[in-house]
Amino acid sequence: MSKSVCKLWWETCKALMPAKRALPNVEIAMRRKIVKNEDVCVYCGDDAGTMDHFRPVIEKGGMPSGFCDDQWNIVPACLTCNSSKGNKHWLAFMLSTTPKSPTTRKVPCLSRKIARLKNFEAAGKPFVQRWDVKKHRKELKVLKSSLKGMASVHAERLRGLMSMKSPTKKKPKKTPSGKKIKLK
Repeated sequence: MSKSVCKLWWETCKALMPAKRALPNVEIAMRRKIVKNEDVCVYCGDDAGTMDHFRPVIEKGGMPSGFCDDQWNIVPACLTCNSSKGNKHWLAFMLSTTPKSPTTRKVPCLSRKIARLKNFEAAGKPFVQRWDVKKHRKELKVLKSSLKGMASVHAERLRGLMSMKSPTKKKPKKTPSGKKIKLK
């Protein structure tokens, strides 16, 4: 899909999500106890340069998962972990053998990090904000397929424009010896 179509899809999904809520002090304190340092990647321990959706907002097939941009679903992550995790479950990513996973990079104290994230996941279950994807799934599937159709029509138009070449001078061909051959 083109960037504009992907943007439209993402904006549609975000519009269906509930508005972000401010966490009450009790939840903030619980979260700080588990996450501890917002400057460190929760997956590998490197400097966190980004924030990641702990529970994927979009599933593998591109459909929304039902999780939101809620603070209970946002964790500090380094760029390497954030970009390689994608929409995988956090534990599947951490234990995977993909080139940039914490397991493959032999991150120290991995079992401790996993235990802390299991605590974070368990503590957030009653608080993390979700929306009813099932209620909108049929409409979302229709929208997604029509957006794909728009993207393919747009791509076809671009291919047509690209194939229309402007007239250019023919360059003289060269023989294997390097001599130019005049074209008639």
